Amino acid sequence: MCGGGQWENEVFWDIYDEDGFMLYSGGCPWYETLLLPSGEYELQMHDSYGDGWNGNVLTIGELQFTLYSGAYESVVFYLGSPGSGCTDPSACNYNPDAIEDDGSCEYESCLDCTGVLNGPAVEDECGVCDDDSTNDNSTCLDECGIPNGDNSSCADCQGTPNGDAWVSDCGCVAADNSGDDCDDQCGVPNGDNSSCADCQGTPNGDAWVSDCGCVAADNSGDDCDDQCGVPNGDNSTCTDECGVINGNSNPLDCNNDGMDDSCEDEFGTGITSGYDAGFAEGFLEGQSTGDVNNDGQVNVTDVVTIVQLIILGWSEEE
Repeated sequence: MCGGGQWENEVFWDIYDEDGFMLYSGGCPWYETLLLPSGEYELQMHDSYGDGWNGNVLTIGELQFTLYSGAYESVVFYLGSPGSGCTDPSACNYNPDAIEDDGSCEYESCLDCTGVLNGPAVEDECGVCDDDSTNDNSTCLDECGIPNGDNSSCADCQGTPNGDAWVSDCGCVAADNSGDDCDDQCGVPNGDNSSCADCQGTPNGDAWVSDCGCVAADNSGDDCDDQCGVPNGDNSTCTDECGVINGNSNPLDCNNDGMDDSCEDEFGTGITSGYDAGFAEGFLEGQSTGDVNNDGQVNVTDVVTIVQLIILGWSEEE
């Protein structure tokens, strides 16, 4: 027990056996009975404020202890008669310094696995009891060297202990496997060949996309160009005013006969309808030079033209 004074919260203490092992540690108040066998002990008393225990007392058996002043004090005390203990040499707790046997002898805590008091035999993890430490745990090792193990600690990805299978992007494969069995033709694990497909869908292909669409590698890519070079065009971008593709015709002489198209009749004679008869009459009356086609000469061609105009004029009058 501990208590009976002031400032109990400043009080704490520790009790050690003769081997330096702490048996109890506490403070005040303390209501438990401290049960200690006969022997030598050390009590260390502490006060956190440093002015002693202020009337508090620790009771151990018939002994009482207090710290009269200061922050710390250590005392050694005995329970039972000094020099008492187990005097039987065959006991586990035999005390050669004991003069008087106090009845504390015990005979089980120091038996080895063969039942010999303080014997050398030790039971290993495999359950083998002997005094040969060189074979400890050797009878129950798994293939990984673990006592009572299940071979899992050194198993490869195929479950083989100490195996050499390895995990690739394609999964668990044998040691001599490159690990690319599942690669598509683009080299992508479990791929669908799309990452390196050309425009025709051929993996690693050489088709290419032109203005005309997807074409083979040896295709110039202009199969769909019109005559103007325009992909899928209608030739309109290079047609001249006479309707000639890539032409450079004179828009006033689309038939390229040297005459202004606006002055030609349906026969291409160079005299328009409605003017034919009047022109012919004027020619016959001497009002024209006779050079109908304006070539600077009056010849048979002019005569034929005039005759045609006269016939045409008669036909219109009829």
